[in-house]
Amino acid sequence: MATPLLALAAVLGAAFALGSAAPDAERPAPTALERRLQPRLLDRYFLLRADVKIQRQETRAVISNTYPPRRAEQRSKSITTVTPEGVFYVSDYADKGQFVQEARAGVQVNSQDKPGLKIEPGGNPTTGDILEVERDSLVAIRAGDLARVTGVQEVPEGVRLSVEGMASDSVDVMLREAPGGGEQEPEARERTVLAILGHLVHLVPDTPAERAALIDPAWATAQQEAIRSGRVIAGMSPYQVLLTWGAPLHVSRDPGGRVDTWLFRPGSTVAEQMRRRVDVYFAAGAVTEVVETSR
Repeated sequence: MATPLLALAAVLGAAFALGSAAPDAERPAPTALERRLQPRLLDRYFLLRADVKIQRQETRAVISNTYPPRRAEQRSKSITTVTPEGVFYVSDYADKGQFVQEARAGVQVNSQDKPGLKIEPGGNPTTGDILEVERDSLVAIRAGDLARVTGVQEVPEGVRLSVEGMASDSVDVMLREAPGGGEQEPEARERTVLAILGHLVHLVPDTPAERAALIDPAWATAQQEAIRSGRVIAGMSPYQVLLTWGAPLHVSRDPGGRVDTWLFRPGSTVAEQMRRRVDVYFAAGAVTEVVETSR
């Protein structure tokens, strides 16, 4: 017969187990499109062709008949959207009619990146509660940097990617398909979404032969020959290094932001990859040094 203490422990253990299992039980299963995209994108690095931007907003009470004076509030949101036509940075309030309509409804508004007003329901610009809003766009991850994909989620608007730069927190990017795109089969949608993503990042093929086919004849002869022979040399651009060795395993930037380091572990076997380490150093957008160590 169990003692009261053991019985209590069993009950608490069961409750803890149920509580631990709840998050997994609530997490939705990946969609068919997510199952196709995640192995190709998740936790991989991509070289950006365009900036990833966020919008920073600061709100301050200017006149208020209702609220006590309060300090400025700041928040930021992602505004980077990629469509079949290219990369866009979305502004919520681009037309004056929407500005006026939402002002009357008591919604916080903004027009063409100019300061906006929030008018409480029943108020007006002279007697209501007015908040001053300032918005500006900032580059979270700049073009030419590597960004790591940390999340892939299918949403009604398309596919939301979470990307993380070397010196930035995770930022969302929306990939929007053309009307009717969501009705395609998963395999066709995967091709469509990757084509859209190609406006934002360089999609480098996996095999050396496919990568060599992307060599630009205008590049220096030494660089072309190095790519074909699988060598990284000084003076190469980040894109040329990607064509030579593919994406790195890890990237870092020195505190001053002047030198980037890409880590590779070349080799045809896991044992060889564990023994060899190659660090490629970049400054001013070009390779300055390649250092290989082995153990």
